Amino acid sequence: MENGTRRIFPDNIGSETRHKMAVDGLETETEINAGLQHPISVLYFDDDVIIINKPPYAQTAPGFMEKDSAATRIADIFSISRVDQMVVHRLDYATSGIVVFARNPDALRNLHTQFRIPGKIYKEYTAVVSGRMATLEGEIELPLGKSLSRGPPFCEVMPPNGVDCDDSKATKVGGKYSLTYWTTTALSSSHSQLRLIPKTGRTHQLRVHLSAIGHPILGDLFYAPSEVYRMSNRLLLHAQELRLRHPRSGVDLRFFAKAPFSIDTYRS
Repeated sequence: MENGTRRIFPDNIGSETRHKMAVDGLETETEINAGLQHPISVLYFDDDVIIINKPPYAQTAPGFMEKDSAATRIADIFSISRVDQMVVHRLDYATSGIVVFARNPDALRNLHTQFRIPGKIYKEYTAVVSGRMATLEGEIELPLGKSLSRGPPFCEVMPPNGVDCDDSKATKVGGKYSLTYWTTTALSSSHSQLRLIPKTGRTHQLRVHLSAIGHPILGDLFYAPSEVYRMSNRLLLHAQELRLRHPRSGVDLRFFAKAPFSIDTYRS
């Protein structure tokens, strides 16, 4: 355990290889993080996958205007020529936490399939939200679609009609089925810390769902009232756990990265 981050290695990797992989990963982190305010941590890598802990306010992959990203930095370190063949999924720019990258096209296809099939991938987040939750656990089942007033990438709750939030060319009005499970893990006088399990993967799903039920995430510039946004200098949302099958061996992998915040320190 290092800085709250657990390194997980497949069972079929020998101890010498495990040691080399861990040491190599640590040696490269200084170069990966050049110029970044918050560091990228390499949790695990092998010939097929790279697992990182992405900091807040860093793009997962390069965009149209901004080319610097976690993916491009990792690609430089691992000598990967095609960044577009690395990206399996994304975290929001302001969200921190676990991201998996593919190192070859076969791994990319396999991981894409896992992420598309419901129940194949387990993702768990933690967040600090405004207000005390009335119960210890619950679910939010509200369809999400692109915001007609604000436009992409903003989303909102709307009647179902099958239009995804990030479909900028959609002409129908409506949202896609979206489901989030939540559990209260800590309470203060005016805030709650939650464990969040999204069962669907809509754009900004957790942020919109929590805002819609009256518990916006602290530090959320997009979906929280200004007074809640100002309560934290970052979005208090972190992807803390990811479970998947190794794309080559089929071994079950579980990765955990502890959130760099808690309900007790949400102002830091």
